[in-house]
Amino acid sequence: MSPWARASGICTKATGPSCLSCIRAGPNVYKTGAPWLRPLPPGDINQFAMMGVNPPTAYLLLTNIVKLPRGSWVIQNGANSGVGRAIVAIAKSLGLRTVNVVRRHEVITDMKELGGDVVVVDGSVGDTSPMNLMGCLSESGVLVSYGGTSRKPMVVHPGSFIFKRQKVRGFWLYYRYQSATLDEITAMFDHLTPLVAAGTIATPVAATYRFDQVREAVTRAAQSGGKVLFTPNP
Repeated sequence: MSPWARASGICTKATGPSCLSCIRAGPNVYKTGAPWLRPLPPGDINQFAMMGVNPPTAYLLLTNIVKLPRGSWVIQNGANSGVGRAIVAIAKSLGLRTVNVVRRHEVITDMKELGGDVVVVDGSVGDTSPMNLMGCLSESGVLVSYGGTSRKPMVVHPGSFIFKRQKVRGFWLYYRYQSATLDEITAMFDHLTPLVAAGTIATPVAATYRFDQVREAVTRAAQSGGKVLFTPNP
């Protein structure tokens, strides 16, 4: 690999899931263990920069919670989020079908163009939305919570646990990065990288800013419309 080749970094246990464990060796030069780097194919560098969180979360939600045979259905709310959009793309690559719950009618067409099999509108994410999702699950189905966007408590019906033997689980990517082996992480990114390179997994980017434009970036990030990214100063 040349010194300026594209590469992505995967985090070590020592530093957490959002940063690459490395030592600065000079201006713009960093050293790290080779096993934690991987070459990247041609593609949108902004999308590659976001490949370490939302796509792995989506992939693991589909593969690491319940063994889903091809043809299975998955239902999700917040489907227009970064994780939700990745779930649609990854589910298709795994032969799974998706029901996608969104909060606004204007995103229905976009979600269908992404490959969502069914798109429905429900204005809530917290509160009774989990109860509605569990009402769609089969017996012994599993509801997974990976975020708390609404900051409201989850409401579920006790009958889901008593009569349908359903379960509720939490998921945080940090813990998976702590416990996964290098082979497991490699296999995951071998699946995800071609999807990101092809644009099949893509997160809308609202704007990019230099590192000396923190104030402007924070202001823009408070608005909707996509991710806000920092790019190196020229």
